[in-house]
Amino acid sequence: MIKLTRIAGPPISPTLVLIPGGPGISSLSIRAMDILSRSFKLVYVDFPGTNGNPYDKDRSFDELASELHQVIKDIPGEVITVGHSHGGFFAVEAALSALNISGVVCISTPFTEQCFQAVGDNFEDKKTPALIAAEKSWNANPSDKTFAHWLAEYGELYFSPDKLASGRELLANDPCSHKAFLHNQHDVKLMGALLDEFAQWRGRKLFLSEDKGMIPTRALKKDAAQGGFSFEVIQGSSHFVMFDRPEDVARSIENKFAINKG
Repeated sequence: MIKLTRIAGPPISPTLVLIPGGPGISSLSIRAMDILSRSFKLVYVDFPGTNGNPYDKDRSFDELASELHQVIKDIPGEVITVGHSHGGFFAVEAALSALNISGVVCISTPFTEQCFQAVGDNFEDKKTPALIAAEKSWNANPSDKTFAHWLAEYGELYFSPDKLASGRELLANDPCSHKAFLHNQHDVKLMGALLDEFAQWRGRKLFLSEDKGMIPTRALKKDAAQGGFSFEVIQGSSHFVMFDRPEDVARSIENKFAINKG
């Protein structure tokens, strides 16, 4: 089952459903977005295996998306889905199925094969010795501990220079799920078709891009255009855009979707 964490906002305001990246990373990785409770009601999503939510069985992307749809359709009022990285796939899929969703925000979500190729090239260029060692440890002994340590060593691929230490601590201690990662990591190959379908969706769309990090901005801009998003680059951010520059991200979302801007 999906675990939800709710934070109250203004009584008359849309609800943001916030979906973490990964797969296998918990909602604690995006809790810098708590500041948006000044303008919205917030609902954070944790998939099975993360943040104390038991991993009872393997689930496909479609199965998880169906469960999320059941959750979202019962939220009263206007809903906007917000997905970071891999979470953007769920944000988009939900909008195609839940009638109460009026807007979608994707934050550094790579949809197409071309975008993933750019990620791979950038990743190889920027690997540090610490990341290489952590990756070897993860491959030799997959566990929640080695998974968290591996992610924590992504360094400037994930976090801006001024947030490196706090970002590393965030991921090193994240209640993540290596099982969720191993089972769902290959679903990303299917998302180019999802983006094409989403291009026909008529709600409000916002794509927030990292500045200099894991995914080249030019590649994200192409994906955003293909999906019909308005596109903004959050200056000074790496892949964890909302952790690096929470106020800038919040303002962009409020400018697009808030009724009474905080």
